[in-house]
Amino acid sequence: MELRHVESTEERAHYAGLVFSHREAILDAWRALLKLDPDDPSTSFYSDQLDVSILALANWFLGTDFGESTMALRWRGIKPSDEMTVGAIQAMSVLPVAVRQVLGDHDEVDSGQLTFETSQFTTELCGRLLTVAHIEMNQSGWDDAANEIQKRYESARVDRVRRLGVLIEIARAVSTSRDRNSLFDQVRAAIQSLESNDFTEISLVDEQTGTLRCEFLHAGGERRRDLENTPYDVGLAIEVQRTGIPLVVSDYQAACRMRGIEPSAALSAAKQRAWMGAPMLQGDQVIGVIAISSELASYDQEESELLMAIARQTAVALDNLRLLDIQARHVAHLSAINRLAHEIADIRDEERLCVLASQLIHEYFGFGLVTLFCVSNEGTHLRMHARAPVSLSEEQETLVIPIGSGTVVG
Repeated sequence: MELRHVESTEERAHYAGLVFSHREAILDAWRALLKLDPDDPSTSFYSDQLDVSILALANWFLGTDFGESTMALRWRGIKPSDEMTVGAIQAMSVLPVAVRQVLGDHDEVDSGQLTFETSQFTTELCGRLLTVAHIEMNQSGWDDAANEIQKRYESARVDRVRRLGVLIEIARAVSTSRDRNSLFDQVRAAIQSLESNDFTEISLVDEQTGTLRCEFLHAGGERRRDLENTPYDVGLAIEVQRTGIPLVVSDYQAACRMRGIEPSAALSAAKQRAWMGAPMLQGDQVIGVIAISSELASYDQEESELLMAIARQTAVALDNLRLLDIQARHVAHLSAINRLAHEIADIRDEERLCVLASQLIHEYFGFGLVTLFCVSNEGTHLRMHARAPVSLSEEQETLVIPIGSGTVVG
């Protein structure tokens, strides 16, 4: 079906309202498509231009001419150049894609028609830009601009596929891992495909002390077991634990100094490193932190959101492992009780029964020390009858505890 320019004032006002209400989301999608570097000082300037262009689109739906928009006022203050104009045209050509990404699944809009209208806006605007800048692009120039746009589309598509692959790998780890080590190793392998990461640290909160404990550390291409299983209260991970929100910095050492936090010794201070951390949450409770770092890459909002998704799924996997462990121990205890009952069923001698029972409880339940006491004939004392793995024959004297002494109440 051929799409035509919408003339209905009511429908155009509806489109304007959708663009206004989804302005921030469209801006985020547009910046992502253009791959603006958040650490580049010029990104703030470009973001402002993109923002006023979105407002110009909404006002265009309401009938406002480009020349009367805030966008036009901003652009008048910029010295024109061929390079900037071509760059603006390339950026504007991506706007319909950003609008479709944000509003494509909206229940109250025909996404095809809205995308068509946005393309009409950008076509008119680009034509005005070429006229004002007095640029005459030959076919080769247009081909170069088209190729640049196609590269950006393809790059964005590859990034989306890559991120989806990471989430699929994490989902597989969540469903297949049967212990923490294999889970953490699979999480690290999936995170490796994010960027050129050479550092992955997974820490859990100690339930007793509330401090972070490093459970998994991969740095410099190898597992650093020498630094694992150690509690710590330094580094930016403790800031993530405290706030419960992700943190992205372009210079780890500088970020630590700014916050008055001692940097982690696991990260070299010799070179500038980007760092990103995300909390693992169960409900509102932070149970751990996943942190990555790199000398070669910088992280953006999309990487932060992806790491947060990985942290959420890892938290789910850890909870699943906890429940599986509880279930396994419950089954093991039931089996141990059945075996214990079977072993002692035919024993009639009290001393032998106590000795064997203590040994079997130690063996089947895995307790470090098992001691059996029996009540004296008078009912006034508890007397030690058996002990495992240290037998009573190796003790100098048998322990007797008065019942009601404060130690044992009978």
